[in-house]
Amino acid sequence: MKPLLLEIEAFGPYGGEVSVDFTQLEGDGLFLIHGRTGSGKTSLLDAICFALYGEVPGARHQATRSLRSHHADRGATPRVRLEFEAQGSRYRVDRTPPWDAPKLRGAGVTPKAATAVLVRLHDGGEHPVAQKVTEVNREIRDLIGLTASQFLQVILLPQGRFEKVLQADSAEREKLFETLFDTQVFKAAQEWLETQAKQRGMELGRARTEVRQIAEEAARRAAAVLDPETVDAVLGEAPEDGVAPSSGPDEIDALVAAVGRRVEQRQNELQAVEQAEDTARALHAQAAATAERQARRAELRAELASLEQLADEIGRQRLLLEAATSAEVLRPSLDDVARRTAVVERDRKAVAADLARAREAREAVATTVEGLADLDLRSVPSGDRLSEACRAVTARQSALEALAVHARTAEQAEAAHVVAQQLADDAAKVAAEARERTAGLSEQLPGVEAALTSARAAAERLPGLRSDAVQTRSRADAAARLARHRPEVQAAEAAHRDAADAAQAAKARHLEHWARYLDGMAAHLAGRLELDPACAVCGSHDHPEPAQPAPDAVTIEEVERRQAEAEQAEEKRDLAMRGLEAKRNREAELRGAAGPAADDPDEAERLAACAARALAEAEGLVADLESLRAEHANLTRVIAADEKHAQMADVTAATKSAEARSHLHRAAEARAALAEQLGSDLDLDTAQASLTELLTALTAVAEHAASAREARAALEAAHERLSDDLSTSPFADRAEASAALLDDETRTDLRRRIDRHEGNTQRIKTYLASPELASLPDEAPDVAGLAEGLERAEVATAEAQRQVALAVDALDAVTGLARRHRSQAEALSQAETEVNLYQAVAARCCGQVAPKVALQRWVLGTYLQEVCRHANRRLATMTAGRYQLRVERTATRANAQAGLDLRVHDANTNQEREVSTLSGGETFQASLALALGVADSVEAHAGGVRLEVLFVDEGFGSLDPESLELALDELDGLRAGGRTVGLISHVGSLRERIRTGVEVTTGPGGSTVRVGEIANV
Repeated sequence: MKPLLLEIEAFGPYGGEVSVDFTQLEGDGLFLIHGRTGSGKTSLLDAICFALYGEVPGARHQATRSLRSHHADRGATPRVRLEFEAQGSRYRVDRTPPWDAPKLRGAGVTPKAATAVLVRLHDGGEHPVAQKVTEVNREIRDLIGLTASQFLQVILLPQGRFEKVLQADSAEREKLFETLFDTQVFKAAQEWLETQAKQRGMELGRARTEVRQIAEEAARRAAAVLDPETVDAVLGEAPEDGVAPSSGPDEIDALVAAVGRRVEQRQNELQAVEQAEDTARALHAQAAATAERQARRAELRAELASLEQLADEIGRQRLLLEAATSAEVLRPSLDDVARRTAVVERDRKAVAADLARAREAREAVATTVEGLADLDLRSVPSGDRLSEACRAVTARQSALEALAVHARTAEQAEAAHVVAQQLADDAAKVAAEARERTAGLSEQLPGVEAALTSARAAAERLPGLRSDAVQTRSRADAAARLARHRPEVQAAEAAHRDAADAAQAAKARHLEHWARYLDGMAAHLAGRLELDPACAVCGSHDHPEPAQPAPDAVTIEEVERRQAEAEQAEEKRDLAMRGLEAKRNREAELRGAAGPAADDPDEAERLAACAARALAEAEGLVADLESLRAEHANLTRVIAADEKHAQMADVTAATKSAEARSHLHRAAEARAALAEQLGSDLDLDTAQASLTELLTALTAVAEHAASAREARAALEAAHERLSDDLSTSPFADRAEASAALLDDETRTDLRRRIDRHEGNTQRIKTYLASPELASLPDEAPDVAGLAEGLERAEVATAEAQRQVALAVDALDAVTGLARRHRSQAEALSQAETEVNLYQAVAARCCGQVAPKVALQRWVLGTYLQEVCRHANRRLATMTAGRYQLRVERTATRANAQAGLDLRVHDANTNQEREVSTLSGGETFQASLALALGVADSVEAHAGGVRLEVLFVDEGFGSLDPESLELALDELDGLRAGGRTVGLISHVGSLRERIRTGVEVTTGPGGSTVRVGEIANV
């Protein structure tokens, strides 16, 4: 990571805009940030850290809302912008801290949240990367590869901060190194081992409890079927809280055997009661079967009596079925006669209807047909006479069809005349509309041309109007702001007057209290007199009349308090004066911006409004310029097109009128030819329709007459077939046979009734005659008494079965518990060995046993040794080989956590001692070397992070000239290694050696910077 350009505004001591171009400082590689104490040198590093991570080092980290400069103008936004290189690309980050912005109207402030934007710069353009604070923080962390804490340890070394690594105790150094080196996996392993040891210890306790509970459960389940004496005999006497601890797997197996013997005993008892139940059940079943057969015999005798009562009705139904069966043979002949009689009647009615229709059609014929008047249609004519009439009608139809050709020709010509005349009328209408539209558009053309001329003129005036509108609006806004600002100036003047009065009053009170204190000084001294010691003023040992304090005497504390109040009042007065000067400066700026109308904002607003209206009117005209040009061109084009369209429509109207007259003449000729052949009173369509209706009626009479003759012949044949069939049947005539007929469902129902009666009668008689019922006694057996005996036997069996099931369940439970007990007891022994191992390893890794160094601290100690190796190379150079840092990895006192303690080896004495014994300059040398060693180690372990810049804040003033040269030589070595090193210091001797840098100066409006060559001191 390498910073390129830093820009600051309203941040810390910098009230205005300042920038530091670090590219100007890269040439020498070592530059100095110098200035007076309190000028704002460290704030440049704060700005870099804030731009990257949104926070500043040290205590200022807790007050990010106060980062806004109190030197800044009212409403100025505090911001920091940093351009930097990382991972081969150039980036820019912009940040603002949270701050309280003054409201635009009225008093009070509006809280503003922090903002952050990160962009990547390439080829003169920008590519957004992140636009939220959290997203920017994450992207910066990935780009640089360091957290904020690591950044402050390896790149930006704040004032006094890097000495903490040297001066910290072992615990504090552990917390610091946790942020620099990734040792979470070792800490996690340490915590995991400790957790596992605790968990497995608790699991071991639970396992012991579970083994004990299994033994207790086995005894409890066995006690359900065994006597307590038997259980005690097997397991031994148990204490009040449960089974004796000596109940091992062998004792539980013996308990299983005792329960098994009890199961065999109860199974034998169950076998005896089951035999008694079987005997009782057999006797009860035999008696119940006899009683059931006796009841069945009584039911059958009653059912047979009922069947015998239905015998006469079944005989009548049998006769009906026999007659219906005989009549069913005649059903085809009977159905044929009935069907053909219906057909003859239907054809008779159809012929009568056809004759009536034919008579009506003959009366309606509208033309003369030869021989049709002599045709008799009151009855059916002969076939030859009907055929002759049909031929005559057909011949007349053919004659009328020839005349229809002239009628169609006339109709087509008349239709064509109508179409042509309509087209002629439409063309004439189109021509009239086109001429009317042309006249209207011609009237619009002058107005469009005038508007187009005005728009062109407005376009020429537009730049001047815009300039005038902007200038008048700026003056009006300045006049309005000036009017709003005047009360602020007046308020600032009043505040300054009040502050000046308050400062004067506070100063007067301080002087008054000081005078009163001096007046009471004698009493104050008298109050400190003692009997033997001499007076501090005169030396006398006698104090005859010590001065007494006056009623209005004051103490030195009250005088100091009044002095502090006076100083605070003077600070407020100075602050009010600066505020008043700022208000007055702002008033002068606004007055200059408002121009002549500075004291009349209404007039300025009126002038701005007039200029804006003029501009708006001109812009409106210019906005319509293109549309006016298009409208003018369109009008010209449409007028020419309409004129051409009207001419073409006139030609079309004349042509179509001539066609209409020709079609009308042809229609008249066709109508004249038709009237000549048909007569003027006869309508051709009516004549043709009447002939068609008559021909249809005559054809229907002929067809139905033939069908009627065929139907009568078929009816006579059917009567003959029926007479033949009746002669061989038991029926006298057709009516008697028809009456005997029954449908299939009725015959089936009769047959089913007869068969069911005969079958039931025969079945019952056969069953009653069977030996099973014929040999039954008349007396009923005692079924109820035998049932009571069976019930008692079943109760005894159920109880015996329950006892057996209870014993078997107990045996199964105790057997399973015995297996679990033996398995758990074996696992418990293995678990105890494993838990002891886990607890021993956890205690060692957590530092609970000698040498009391936890795993993570041991790993961090290794990192610290590596840091010391890097640091000692530089410390040897800076101290001419005298000092070396050593890591103390063993406990120095009882029960102390060890592993990260630092000591210093002094080559002059060949002794190790505490780092706290180093002098101020030596402490700075050791701290700087250690900080650089941390940077080297972090760079080696941070995934290839390239640290191209280093800032060191103060500390050089504690070094003597020789040590300072040695330290600078070491920093020069960093420069030779490719790093740019920036030193922050007010030590004048550094300016003699370092040729480029940043000079920070302070003034009433805040701090400013100058980047470049350092002048010789």
